[in-house]
Amino acid sequence: MNKETHLIEIHKKKNQGLEDLVVYYLELLENKLNLLKKKIKELHNLKKIGKKFKGLAKFVYDNILNDPNYIKKYSKLKKEETLIEFSYWGAGFMVVFPIYFLIGLILFWIFLSFVLGFNLLIFLSILFTLIPLGIILGIAVAFVLLYIYPDWKLYKRKKSLDANTALATIYMELLYTAGMPPQYIFKILSKFPEFKEVYVEAKFINRLINLGVDLPNALDRAPKTCPDSLWKQLIEGMKEMIISGGDLRTYLNQKREEMIDAYRAKYKAYTDFLGILIEVYINLVIVGAIFLTIIVFVAAMLNAIPPVLAAFTLKFLIYFVLPFFSLILTLLIKESNPFAD
Repeated sequence: MNKETHLIEIHKKKNQGLEDLVVYYLELLENKLNLLKKKIKELHNLKKIGKKFKGLAKFVYDNILNDPNYIKKYSKLKKEETLIEFSYWGAGFMVVFPIYFLIGLILFWIFLSFVLGFNLLIFLSILFTLIPLGIILGIAVAFVLLYIYPDWKLYKRKKSLDANTALATIYMELLYTAGMPPQYIFKILSKFPEFKEVYVEAKFINRLINLGVDLPNALDRAPKTCPDSLWKQLIEGMKEMIISGGDLRTYLNQKREEMIDAYRAKYKAYTDFLGILIEVYINLVIVGAIFLTIIVFVAAMLNAIPPVLAAFTLKFLIYFVLPFFSLILTLLIKESNPFAD
């Protein structure tokens, strides 16, 4: 009797494991269907918007985006939007930005007319002369979106790859030394978003492998959509090692040491630059502001300048000059940091 009970319990456990597996795949399928519904909804909304901007978007795509160099650059961004969808963004900015600019200008002048007594009729005459300015600004914003934005995003991707490749290489070397095959190393890296853009590249390589592409070909395709960076050099070297049958462990160890040395050199250069920057800021901005304040105060006391001008100069210095240079300092520190992504 005990034996029969034991067999029944084993059978129940097997069925429970099968039920859990079925539930897991059903939940996975439901998530995939929800994502598909969301994408279909986005495409439907894009189609409705596209009817309004179709002609302008076609002009943007044919004359600006449909260029081999631009297509190659855009592919390195690893964005979900296609290039045609991106052209609708540019067309939308060309149309929407001037409208919002003119509406904001109208509301601002109405506010001035009621509060300060400005003549609304004079504004309306000025408004029609500013309409071309709004159109020019819209085209300028679209130009920034279509040309400067991809370059800026490529720069940010390269910076993130360079900042995270050294740590990812240490992790890859540990996994390979533990006996893990190279293709599974990229699978594990694709589960760690902490590696930022390295995670994006590892996910792309893992997707190619899951689609049936062998590892050497996957490592050959990946650099074509990756900006020039330490990560690109690393995977190109890994491809050569795998094809030639070289020692991948020695290669990863060598690259790890090179990257750590470069990491230390960048850290030292960055700290030296920060020291120079802080000294310039203190001597030029802080001490200069104090010195100028004393001069203005003494000049006002001696009636060399009117008190109103002295007060305006001090307010301008406190509320504009100091915050402006502080903002410039903050941006310089942030953008010059080789480890920030």
